[in-house]
Amino acid sequence: MTTADYPHRELTQQITAGAFRVSNALGCGFLEKVYENAMVVELKRRGLEIAQQVPLRIVHLSETVGDYVADLVVAGPCSSRSRRPSSITTSTWPKH
Repeated sequence: MTTADYPHRELTQQITAGAFRVSNALGCGFLEKVYENAMVVELKRRGLEIAQQVPLRIVHLSETVGDYVADLVVAGPCSSRSRRPSSITTSTWPKH
């Protein structure tokens, strides 16, 4: 796989490495918010711009079908949430 095939490889690797570091350091048993906050610390230390609890409008076939709040949004094309909808099309932050 080339960079052309996977243009956001470095960003994705930073996010994944951060998630593993948080998981290995904290283990299991905390509420989700603890891991979310730890990811913010980890990703900021890696030099990434990140926002928490970002409201998103979900659009399907050009019509708004609902609202969603993403736990974390990294400035760039990636979103960090295991249960995120695949049809997120607009966001209040960041604008791209």
